[in-house]
Amino acid sequence: MNFKIWIILTSIILIILFGGCIQERNERINQTKEINLKFNLPYNLYKCKLLPQEQKNSCYLDVAEVFKNDSLCEFLEPCSEYNLVACKDVCYLNLAKLKMEISLCDKIKYDPLKNTCYAVLNKNIAFCKEDEYYDANDCYYEVATTTQNQTICNEIQDKDMKLMCYAYITKNVSFCKNLSESNKFNCYISIAKKRGDLSICDIINHTNQKFVCYADVAKATENTSICELITNLYIKDTCYIEVARNGENYPICKNVQDNSLRDECYLTVFRDTGNPLICERLSNREWRGGCYRDSFKIAEIIGLSICEEIPNTTYKDECFSKIAVNEKDFSICGRINDREIKDWCFFKISRGKKDTSLCERIIDENIKMMCIKNEQN
Repeated sequence: MNFKIWIILTSIILIILFGGCIQERNERINQTKEINLKFNLPYNLYKCKLLPQEQKNSCYLDVAEVFKNDSLCEFLEPCSEYNLVACKDVCYLNLAKLKMEISLCDKIKYDPLKNTCYAVLNKNIAFCKEDEYYDANDCYYEVATTTQNQTICNEIQDKDMKLMCYAYITKNVSFCKNLSESNKFNCYISIAKKRGDLSICDIINHTNQKFVCYADVAKATENTSICELITNLYIKDTCYIEVARNGENYPICKNVQDNSLRDECYLTVFRDTGNPLICERLSNREWRGGCYRDSFKIAEIIGLSICEEIPNTTYKDECFSKIAVNEKDFSICGRINDREIKDWCFFKISRGKKDTSLCERIIDENIKMMCIKNEQN
């Protein structure tokens, strides 16, 4: 399975190398306290729910692994011959390994993956079986790399996979040199990340691939100084983005030179952490508004503390209003500074609760009259 994941990582790297565009503005923010919702389960499930269908499975799988919560595996689609990477059975397999709970293997429907689960937890490759969609070599690789037992690598028949098995366990780049060109690059990157060793990246002949390797090591070690060594401006910017995201550290985004990528960096960290302080950093006005509106949705899940941390007073008031109306709690309207937003807050709650007494709290006479007439009708 890890062999297949390495191949998928190559696709991700290529996507990173050919990215998107927008603009910039310098904003200084008085930071009060940092909000980070990375380990807040409701927020993480909310994030996954918003993603396109093709990304949902990977998101739910990540959340299940971070929280070590096997009940979340039910959010994933069943495995099939077209999807053996991010699916329900793979989720149970990964959680069984993380929690060392063999009972989770029993929940796996697809027999070759169930057998892999038993093989890994029993440290016994006799359980490994294959069918037309699943190679027993994957099972051997899984057991070998999970148990760090390189003698099991000998059982793997595929030459490249066997070498990658040795390379993964020993962290020895000499095994990478004999791989086919398509796998050699991934092998060097994997070991460079594991060892945090840039000299391994320097073995790579292709300049941009070498810089991608630098970026991966920078991300793994959360070291922005490595990004400075990259002369390709696009890869350098994506290096900063990946380090910022990995460490949930949005101030790193200011190092990104391209205006649109800088905004993308801030948004990426915002989506990971849910920190509304980040929104004001966005130079693109439309994205900034969208960021704050997403903060309102987060506040509905987490609570008023999110609204309190919004630095923009108008959006802060709108956030309080949104929560007040959703909860039909007029006391929250009292926290709003803008007179008009506060009046409409009372108006909407009055209408929702059918309580004309709330109309009397409205200052603007026109809105007050609309409120009273609305209740009378």
